[in-house]
Amino acid sequence: MEDFVESEESTSEQIKIGKAQGDTVQKALDEMMKIADQGSEVESGDYLIAYVIEDSEGLYTFEDEELLWEEPEEENKHLEICIRDKFTKRFIPYLNVQITLTNKETEKITEKNLPFIWHPWLYHYGANIEIEPGTYTLEIYAEAAEFSRHDEENGKIMTESIEAKFEIEIP
Repeated sequence: MEDFVESEESTSEQIKIGKAQGDTVQKALDEMMKIADQGSEVESGDYLIAYVIEDSEGLYTFEDEELLWEEPEEENKHLEICIRDKFTKRFIPYLNVQITLTNKETEKITEKNLPFIWHPWLYHYGANIEIEPGTYTLEIYAEAAEFSRHDEENGKIMTESIEAKFEIEIP
């Protein structure tokens, strides 16, 4: 599919509304990349997959029915992954995002599941990580989302698993 088409579920105006939502997510991702240490995005199938690395940061976690603030302990970086559909550029929720970081010099491998993180202006999957300076391969993987999709004409999308690979340098 090249782009969404008008259908019984989606008028051209409604498709424009969905794309406007994606344009807003794009602006937020662009801003996040500007203030981060590094980041990049690739297109893969029906997806846009981006990563951002910045200094580690405190996060609220939910424990015993209460939000608790936690500062990073040994983690020195915060890794963020933003996965979007390439047609509207909107964020894709409900994914089980897994990353593998392989240090090219030491061959040390770090594997981690990245939970969904609410952020005031950019939803993403992420976690604080401990990472030493060096050159790394970052691999991102998630199964296709299992949520239902509206629209017989446009809804048969995002059926493949999500994969991306980046070469990164941690100073």
